[in-house]
Amino acid sequence: MPKTNRKQRSLTEIQAILADYDSSSLTQKQFCASRSVPASTFHVWLAKRRQKNKRLLPAIIPVGPVPPLAPPIELELPDGKIIRLERGFDRNDLANVLAVLHPC
Repeated sequence: MPKTNRKQRSLTEIQAILADYDSSSLTQKQFCASRSVPASTFHVWLAKRRQKNKRLLPAIIPVGPVPPLAPPIELELPDGKIIRLERGFDRNDLANVLAVLHPC
């Protein structure tokens, strides 16, 4: 059987070549020609990478229930002023506002 001139590349070399392709603006054909990589070999590398990436992603991404939007909390002060607080407000901020409005 005749000896071929195929170049064996390591996984690290293949990944570097694919990364270079991803950051290039060349078509696959142009990139393969610039790197002396047979287009058929390059397509196999891309297909293997796609398969590997598919296995890394879950088929279904679990999403929890979305809580309903709660109305703001309203505090009506004796002088008629109303303070509206959105859910998740900072209690220290509320204490500071009340201290300014009604100093002890």
